[in-house]
Amino acid sequence: MRVRSVATLFVFGAAARVALKYPLVGLGMCICCLIVHLKPEAPGSQKQA
Repeated sequence: MRVRSVATLFVFGAAARVALKYPLVGLGMCICCLIVHLKPEAPGSQKQA
């Protein structure tokens, strides 16, 4: 979870810089980042019974 949060922060920062020149690309980066970040479970963290 912590790695995912830090990665999200960096992608948002990159999206802000990209959006200055290419606004739609920056918006797309933000949307993709939010989709990945808002998943209920981190990949590979499911418990196996």
